[in-house]
Amino acid sequence: MKFSYIYSFFALCVGAFFLLNNALGAAEIQGEDRTRSPLSGNTSCQTCHNSGTFSPTIAVEILDGSEMVSNYQPGKAYTLKVKITPTNGSPIRYGFQAVALMGDDNVNAGSFSTPPSGIQVITLNDRDYAEHSTPNTTDGNFEIEWVAPAAGSGPVRFYSSGNAANGNGTSGGDGGVTLQTPLTLEESVTSGVFGTAALFVQMTVAPNPVQEQLTLSINNPASGNFQLAIRSLDGRLLQKRQMDIPAGQQNIPLDVSDLNSGLYLLQLTDGQNVSTRKFVKQ
Repeated sequence: MKFSYIYSFFALCVGAFFLLNNALGAAEIQGEDRTRSPLSGNTSCQTCHNSGTFSPTIAVEILDGSEMVSNYQPGKAYTLKVKITPTNGSPIRYGFQAVALMGDDNVNAGSFSTPPSGIQVITLNDRDYAEHSTPNTTDGNFEIEWVAPAAGSGPVRFYSSGNAANGNGTSGGDGGVTLQTPLTLEESVTSGVFGTAALFVQMTVAPNPVQEQLTLSINNPASGNFQLAIRSLDGRLLQKRQMDIPAGQQNIPLDVSDLNSGLYLLQLTDGQNVSTRKFVKQ
C-alpha cells in the first residue's frame, strides 16, 4: 500500500513536470539553449518534441514596420518574428526560443525590449533568449521588439527553434523544428563605420586594454561639434558627451574607471557619419 502511494506520487510529479515543461520555455524550466546555436550543444526543440506527425516548418524574419530587412541600422528597433507552421494535422499549442549572437565569441547581439503577453526574455550565460512564457494556442506566430547593437558590431546571427504540440501534457506526439542555418543581418553601410564612409580614418584609442584613463587620438580635418559615446556590445549607452574639437591632431583623455571589465565600443559622430573603435576595460 505504501509502495503504491509512493509510486503514484512519483508518477504525478513526473506528469506535472512534463506539463510544466510543455507550458514554459526551455530557458525558464531547463536553463538550456535549445536554438541549436553554437552554445546549445547541438540541441533544439526537436531533441524532445520529435515523435509527432505535424512536421512543422519555421521561418524567422526581422521586420522594419511591415518590411523584412537583411541589414540593420545600429541602435534601431525592429521586430523579430518567428513563425511555426504545421504541414500535417492541427496542433493546439505552439512554442519557440530565439537568440541573437555576434562575433567569434558568440556574444549577445542587441537587446530584446519588454516582451508582449505570452513571451518572456531569459538571460543564460550573459545571453538573452526570447521564448514563450505561455503557449500560443491561436497560431504559431511570435513577435518581440529587438534593438540592434551599436555601430561597429558587424553581422548579427539569429538562431531559433520551435514546436507544434498536441497539448497532452508530454512531448509525445509533438513536432519540433529548427532553423537549419541562422538568419544573418549585416550592419548597414549607412552607419558610416566601415571604409571611406568613416568619420575619422585616423582614430586610435590607447592604452588598450585600459584600466582607468583612455586616450582618444584623432586627426581632425576641420573643427566642429561632435558627440562621443561609449556603448556595451549589446548597444546600451553608458557614457555620452558633446564636445567642440579643434582641427588638427588631438589627444582626448577619457575616464573609464567606472566601467566594469569587458569589451566596449567608443563612437565619435558629427551627426551624419560615425567612427567606432573597440577597447577592453580591465
